Amino acid sequence: MAVNAMTSNKRRFLYGLNVAVAVILAIVLAGIVIWAAGRFGGRVDLTRGGVNSLTPRTIQLLKGLPEHVVITGLYSTALKEVRPYAEKHQSGVSDLLDLYETAGRGKVTTHMIDATQNPEKITDLLARLKEKPVYRDEAQPHAEALAAFPTLSATIAELLQNELTQLEQLRGADPSLQKVQPIGIIERNLQLTIRQAQAVEAEMKAFQEEEIPRYGRAVEVARDYLKQVRTVAQDAFDWMSDAGAKLPEAAPGTLAFFSSATARYTNVLSQVQTQLEQMNDLGAVKLEDLFETLKRGQTVLVETETKAEVLTQEDVWPYRTNRNAPPPPDGDMRDFAGEQAVSSALLALTQKTRTAIVFTRFGGQSLLTSPPPQNPMMMQQQPPQAPYQGLNDLLQKDNFITLEWDVQAQPTPPKPEDAERIVYVVFPPAQPPQPDPRRPAQTPEISPKEKQLIYDAVKDSAMAIFLAPWAPPASPYIPTPGKYEFNDYLKETWGVAVEDGYLGLQFVANPQREDLMFPAGRNLVIDSSVFHFSEHPIGSPLKGLPASFQTVAPLRLLEGDELPENVTVEPVAVVDDTEDVWGVSNISRISQDLQKNQGTKRYPDDLPAPFTLCAAASDGEGRKAVVFASDTFISDATANASQLVMAGGGLRMAKLYPGNADLFINALHWLTGNADRIAVGAQRSDVPRLDKLEEGAPLTLTRVFLVGIWPACALLAGAVVWIVRRR
Repeated sequence: MAVNAMTSNKRRFLYGLNVAVAVILAIVLAGIVIWAAGRFGGRVDLTRGGVNSLTPRTIQLLKGLPEHVVITGLYSTALKEVRPYAEKHQSGVSDLLDLYETAGRGKVTTHMIDATQNPEKITDLLARLKEKPVYRDEAQPHAEALAAFPTLSATIAELLQNELTQLEQLRGADPSLQKVQPIGIIERNLQLTIRQAQAVEAEMKAFQEEEIPRYGRAVEVARDYLKQVRTVAQDAFDWMSDAGAKLPEAAPGTLAFFSSATARYTNVLSQVQTQLEQMNDLGAVKLEDLFETLKRGQTVLVETETKAEVLTQEDVWPYRTNRNAPPPPDGDMRDFAGEQAVSSALLALTQKTRTAIVFTRFGGQSLLTSPPPQNPMMMQQQPPQAPYQGLNDLLQKDNFITLEWDVQAQPTPPKPEDAERIVYVVFPPAQPPQPDPRRPAQTPEISPKEKQLIYDAVKDSAMAIFLAPWAPPASPYIPTPGKYEFNDYLKETWGVAVEDGYLGLQFVANPQREDLMFPAGRNLVIDSSVFHFSEHPIGSPLKGLPASFQTVAPLRLLEGDELPENVTVEPVAVVDDTEDVWGVSNISRISQDLQKNQGTKRYPDDLPAPFTLCAAASDGEGRKAVVFASDTFISDATANASQLVMAGGGLRMAKLYPGNADLFINALHWLTGNADRIAVGAQRSDVPRLDKLEEGAPLTLTRVFLVGIWPACALLAGAVVWIVRRR
């Protein structure tokens, strides 16, 4: 019996041990899976649109980071009663930073800090900023300038007080001064300046005693005060030494006092001028600007080993600008642009070389900046926005320098500062407005000399983009389309011919007449349903991303003996071999067909598909060029065209052609040799790239875990237990 009891106890012990081992193994395996997911980027975005993922361009940027980066979100929910979306904004930033840290793989460290709950972390953060090389000694000149200020301020105060006392005594002793108006003005100015000196002293002391001493702001206060002192003292000195010394009825003592102004004022005015000259060369202190922005809260701090940049709430959660978009389901009128803001800051902090993009035109209006309002009194009437202003903003956030060059007004190209490379984006010569439809508009005559200015600039930079759209006829009575001015140059230099005699159009079938077709849409657009991107690095990452070209002049790539020596030209975007697209040779004929027959057809003199919409060329000397068969595909009107879509449980605006801007930016990266940055980029959109996890994602993840991962762990643990028991 004793043996049986011992056997039963042992059996229970072994069974219990088996269960314990199984549980421990399952926990360990689950922990390993979770750790590996975080360590090796094992997160999976289960949403259809990939809204909970970083864009490929950001991932490429993180892979190529040259140094370690720290990103800190400083968001608080302490005042959520007055900020109803505080928790949403904090959560969105937190999710975004998690993605950056995962994709950074050791190069990115992220933190979320609530200043109201962890003030000590803010202190540590500020201490870290103060020790960065860029900021460590930045305020030293400001501190040295301020060191001499107290002595000068005391000298000024003594002079002004003595002058005021003497004037008051003279005015009481000399009745003739009662009627002299300038003396009263001088006294009031002296009184105001003396009182201001006390306020200036207190303000400067407060600035210098802050957690991060604000020497820059103290210098600004001192500088403003000294300028006022100089004005007040100089006015008093000028009047006393001139008109005051000549008062006809003044007492001799009064005249003697006024005449001796030179001895009293000259030395002080000289010291003030010397101090101002020293302070005028001192600009703002970057560390103090960072501190000022951080104090506002709801910010994101991006740091490298040497410097930092602060993103405000307006950068990360800007107010939506599209007033025609339906209101969001939760009522929050801010859209999330965190990825674009953070990636832009990373570029600005880590990119060592910058590229200037020179938008080159001949005549016409500004492409990048809007004109000022014609009537300043009517500010509610906003001037029309420049056609490429949105693209300009996007390029600047991508760390490009943007400039314009009007060859008609300026014979030499601009010389951008802080740019090691220049890419010229060449537009066709502008056409002037047509006041009288009965008279053909005269296309601006760009001379061969002016063309050569552009060609020489492109040769020197070795990088250019040519926009070669179809040009409409100069008059409705003259059906012949305009000519592309740079066609000969492109053929002879880059092996690309612009078929400027044809307008590329996309058509759809007439459901009532199979032999007739309608132009697709009203904006002369060819979209990506009928063209494809090739394997060229510029277009390959954009496959499947909607894009379009507008007012297309088909491109033909030269071959054989026609191709310039040592030039390689490749297609980037190509219209497929389809019956739905062709190059129209006579635009008036289409209008007549649509009016008479409710449709049109391809005529023998039209240009059939396939043809090229974008081409990339290079020569044996390292020069590169990209040619687009359109110029308005990157205009704000086309690139930002939107439509209503269902997202986040409600209607939102989504871009029709999100690939247009990416195609242009990819071309810039290819030209400059930054192939590692060619990808789909992060752009601000009314449909955010990153939002709170959609309703179906957590449920789907739970199902995958319960149905797949967890049973697999249990089976593995059971197999291990079975092997142990077999032994």
